[in-house]
Amino acid sequence: MAAENCVRCGKELPSFSVGPLVDRCSDCRQIEAERNVVQDSSDAGPAASAAVHVPRPLITYILVGINLAVFAAMVVSGVSATRPTSDQLLRWGADFGPYTFGGQWWRMVSATFVHIGLLHLALNMWCLWNLGALAELLFGRRAFILLYILCGLGGSAASLAWSPTAVSAGASGAVFGVAGALIALFKFAHLRIPPEEMKAQLKSLVAFAGYNLLFGAISPRINNAAHLGGLFTGLLFGTLAAKYLHDRQRRDTATTRAALVCIVLLAVSLLAVQRRQGYIVHLDNGRRAAESKNWDRAIAELNSALAKRPDNPYAHALLGWAYAEKDDRERAEREYRRTLQLQPENVSVKVRLAQLYLKSDRVDEAEELFGQALQRDRRNAEALAGTGFIALSRGDTERAVDFLSRAVTAQRHYPAAYFALGLAYTRAGQREKAIEAMQTAVSQDASLEAAKQVLDALNNEVESKRSTSPRQ
Repeated sequence: MAAENCVRCGKELPSFSVGPLVDRCSDCRQIEAERNVVQDSSDAGPAASAAVHVPRPLITYILVGINLAVFAAMVVSGVSATRPTSDQLLRWGADFGPYTFGGQWWRMVSATFVHIGLLHLALNMWCLWNLGALAELLFGRRAFILLYILCGLGGSAASLAWSPTAVSAGASGAVFGVAGALIALFKFAHLRIPPEEMKAQLKSLVAFAGYNLLFGAISPRINNAAHLGGLFTGLLFGTLAAKYLHDRQRRDTATTRAALVCIVLLAVSLLAVQRRQGYIVHLDNGRRAAESKNWDRAIAELNSALAKRPDNPYAHALLGWAYAEKDDRERAEREYRRTLQLQPENVSVKVRLAQLYLKSDRVDEAEELFGQALQRDRRNAEALAGTGFIALSRGDTERAVDFLSRAVTAQRHYPAAYFALGLAYTRAGQREKAIEAMQTAVSQDASLEAAKQVLDALNNEVESKRSTSPRQ
């Protein structure tokens, strides 16, 4: 038989019970369990005493285990444990707007289990281990799973909205969401925990979120958008569920409703994000087509991207490149000029437009653009070489040698610049330097027939002078 009344609140206990004899009612046992976990959450996690059974945070263990297993599998497969590449992360499910909006929506979930190096993993798992144990007890296992997944999705959605072309990964969005849910819980829930302990936990959680958001704001490598998206989702979930969380009979209903509200808001948000950022699917397809020299497809994809986002300078620049490669100079010039309207200091586009002008014998306009590019970037090899080509065409050998020498110093693999430098040295009467430059040009590009012809002529000239020189 059990004790007749609860020694803590005086409530009558059942006459018979299954299991160990207890002297507290179920409500008082739950109060003590919650209090023990809150007290221990900043140390090693939940603890159990002889009188109070605290359930193990099984879901937290499983989530940490999955993250560790994924990282171990990545490393075993050859991914760097400290500096994984973007391609490696994408193969393992990282989030990337062109792929996600292109139909691979599963990346929004898989990305939360992929980490960018050992330090990234360790920090996230340490936070998950501590915060997850507390959240799992207070929300319950089923609600905690929903909370974690929804906050991960919220972080991914915010990341796609803010920087859709970035490769993002990590559990931090979900972890921030757990912290946000706990903040809402300690602020709004009627938990049977002493007020001073509630305030201490709330202060600690707010400090954790604030410090990490501040650190993320000053560090360009941290995806703060994912943190904010997860945090907001968690705050919403926790606020909606907090009212009935103390009532175990109504807790599941409250957390289910909270999850449904979050799901609806996430779905609406994703539709809005896709409507706004979905153009990057065409943009990325156009980029890859251009890199593969499939100019017709590149032009079609880039025009589709610009139909949705007409003021995207990168799309205009790529389209100008594609038109230039198809020798459609009029359209190429139009796209390059549009890019410079949107980005007046875009050095690479100024250089490409100047090169286009050179092909059309618009030398003065080309020289002006090369000069503008060099004002922004004195070591731009293409602008240096272009200026050198113009000087060579005008017979200014000294200026040509100066700029072309600086061009091949800035970019060692530049066969066209070495060829022009060889011509400049030839005109300056510096045969040995001319031969050296022509040899470098031919070694870097064996298809430069003009360089081969000049090199042969220079070698023949040198041999001829040696054979006709008087013997001592």
